[in-house]
Amino acid sequence: EMNLGGGSFKQQFKRADKTGADIALIIGEDEIANNTISIKSMQSGEQQKSVKRKDLLDRINQFL
Repeated sequence: EMNLGGGSFKQQFKRADKTGADIALIIGEDEIANNTISIKSMQSGEQQKSVKRKDLLDRINQFL
């Protein structure tokens, strides 16, 4: 599910949590400029981590 509705990061993470999402992917200006995607585990509450776009699928598989 994708949310492009805006709002603060806190609001968007709350929405993701309510939907039961396992992970959240964050793609902002910094990520676009650095060719990365930030990934956050919604279950563990760990800090989000930045990964290279080419490594995203491998990283997602580690969470699932």
